[in-house]
Amino acid sequence: MEGGAVMASGATTNAGHGSTRRGAVIFAVLIVVVLSALIGWTMLSRADAQVASLSASMKHGQARAAAWSGIQAVMARLAGQREAILGGAWPEVDDEIEVFTEGGARGVARFIGKIQPEAGRVNVNTASAEMLVASRAVNRSRAEAIVAAARETPFGSVEDVPGLIDVDVAGAQLWTAVSADLNVQAGVRSGTADAVDRGWGGSRRVNINQAWTNELGVALTERLGAASAQALKKMMTPGRVFAGMSSVLAAWREAGLGTADWGPMLDAVTTTEDEYVVGRVDLTTAPANVLACVPGISADAAELLVRTRARLDAARLQNLAWPAVEGVLTPEVFEGAVDFLTTRSLQWRVRIEAGVERSAVSSVPSSAPVSDWRGGPEAMLEGRVVYECVIDVSSARPRLALLRDVTLEGPMRAWIASRDRDRAVGDPGREPGRDLARESSDVDDTSEGKNGAGSGDPSSKGSAGMAALADQSPQTVVSENTSRALVPTAAGEDGPMDGPVDRRVGRWRGRPNASGGAGR
Repeated sequence: MEGGAVMASGATTNAGHGSTRRGAVIFAVLIVVVLSALIGWTMLSRADAQVASLSASMKHGQARAAAWSGIQAVMARLAGQREAILGGAWPEVDDEIEVFTEGGARGVARFIGKIQPEAGRVNVNTASAEMLVASRAVNRSRAEAIVAAARETPFGSVEDVPGLIDVDVAGAQLWTAVSADLNVQAGVRSGTADAVDRGWGGSRRVNINQAWTNELGVALTERLGAASAQALKKMMTPGRVFAGMSSVLAAWREAGLGTADWGPMLDAVTTTEDEYVVGRVDLTTAPANVLACVPGISADAAELLVRTRARLDAARLQNLAWPAVEGVLTPEVFEGAVDFLTTRSLQWRVRIEAGVERSAVSSVPSSAPVSDWRGGPEAMLEGRVVYECVIDVSSARPRLALLRDVTLEGPMRAWIASRDRDRAVGDPGREPGRDLARESSDVDDTSEGKNGAGSGDPSSKGSAGMAALADQSPQTVVSENTSRALVPTAAGEDGPMDGPVDRRVGRWRGRPNASGGAGR
């Protein structure tokens, strides 16, 4: 009996051990199955992610290609209108360009806003400190530092300006670095009987900073008539050098001549051999706050200029002297401003958004980011990119003076605005849009602009280099001739006084940026 009980007990124990082993095996198998499933799921998820990434990369590449095609199309359009632009016309571009179609999708490039003239801004490479202060972007000490830096090496873009860390400053948005006027005639008619009316638009202007010759007399007589040519001959005394068109007008008035012939004379005559004249402001397109930065032009006069030009036809606006002829500016005021003015813009700024558009809502993936939508599901742009560029048609072949990717600018501006609102709750005196600069600036608000308004400084003063620049002498007012001493040539030396120098800057030349490029 006892032996049988022992045997039964042993069998029960062995059976229990067998069940335990079978349970462990089943559990191990379940673990293996679960791990295998996790590995498989991970691999599938990674493959899906790679497919999605490749798809997004492909769409982004298509969008970039569409944007570049759009930019090239605009360049071609402006090149085709170059003759009209030289005469002061506003160029026309298409609102949308279709780059390709494939199934239910098409690659498109669209224009955001309106094409804008770059000559409707203040050029930081040629502006005086007073002009920069009048733009209300900087105070006097910072303006002098910027002028000194530009005198050493011209800026390739506004972003190259030292200490300019807050791009939302309204005044800095009135600046440019790439405006330049071609030194050729717009085609203002003389109206005198003995002048040759053959259409002088696009012809090289006549440089009167030279000794009088029969050839020079013929050239001036053909353009202006004998009376104006003889008046200029009397002004061109031996050894006399005109510093700019301002000094020509002064000599004209000293000779007792009126303003009626100023327009044709300003169009036909120059005081420099340079092919391009940098930094002139377009009288026909610049807003009042830019015109008020021009030496001698007050805020009230700038507003009157804008109102007056709205009622003038294209032929009268082509005449650079119309502010004096129409009585908006006195001859003395116009004389002081003339070296900063033009009647056309040869560089134009555009913003282009591009991507792949799908017309059917059902074809739009549900995971697409909301920022890809423009005007509803029917106008969605997959892989959307936004580029800003400045196209220069001052040369016969159009060039890109500026190109930058601004796709994320909108979200960044929204974030800054939201941050400013949050900070304003705790500090009502804080000025929106200038917080980034004020956090790192020792702002001098005691200086005053041309119109007597306080001008805060939105840019950083933390740089020792900027402090050193601020100690240098401010730049004097730039004219056609004096500018050659302020802007070095590519070799780093001043150009010869008697030879032409190309003083334009842009993507193809100018101050290198931090990444080693040529600036935007």
